[in-house]
This record gives sequence, C-alpha cells and structure tokens, in this order.
Amino acid sequence: MPPQSRPVLLTGASGALGRVLTRALGAQGLALRLTDIAPFPDPMPPDASFTRADLADGVAMLRLAEGCGTILHFGGVSVDRPFEEVLGPNLRGLYHIYEAARRERSRVVFASSNH
Repeated sequence: MPPQSRPVLLTGASGALGRVLTRALGAQGLALRLTDIAPFPDPMPPDASFTRADLADGVAMLRLAEGCGTILHFGGVSVDRPFEEVLGPNLRGLYHIYEAARRERSRVVFASSNH
C-alpha cells in the first residue's frame, strides 16, 4: 500500500505545530494517529485518534506506528533542559521513531531543535 494511503502518525500532536498540522491534515481527510504526553486540547478531526504516550516507551511507539505510511515526528523537549530530561524523549524517543519507521517501511519527517 502506498505511504499516502496509510495512516499518518504525528508525535508532539498537542504542541503548537502538532495542533496546526492536525487541523490541516485532518481537513484533507487523512487518517491520523496523534500522540503526545500532554492531552490533545482541540476537537478531533473525523478520521483521527489520540493516544497519550511517552516517546521513550518503545513498545508504545511501535504499536502506534503499525500500518502507518508516514511518521511526522515533532515530539520532544525543544528548550534547554538538563540532559536527563532530554534523554528520554529526544534521544531514546528518536531511536524508537526511526526503529518503528524501519519496521513499517514508513517515511519520517523529523523536526529538530538544537538538541
């Protein structure tokens, strides 16, 4: 199945960029799987679901990515924080996302901060 006909996983969905993308992609009728550690504050698009999960949880990321053709990875800590606070979401989380993409043969769009 081509990537565009499979669901899209969006990490960091509750953040500013994630919320804008959710509205825009939902309006295009894409099937969305949204995830963040914070609750999703906006109305859910028709073909979207939200799962509260930590990027550092590899099993959760693998399950969320099952069947997805694209992963939009915008989750993580984007401001200066101590290394231990950045390690889970930014390093382990990134590994889990790329491992999930490899297993599902998904495309990844990764927005990086200075971390």
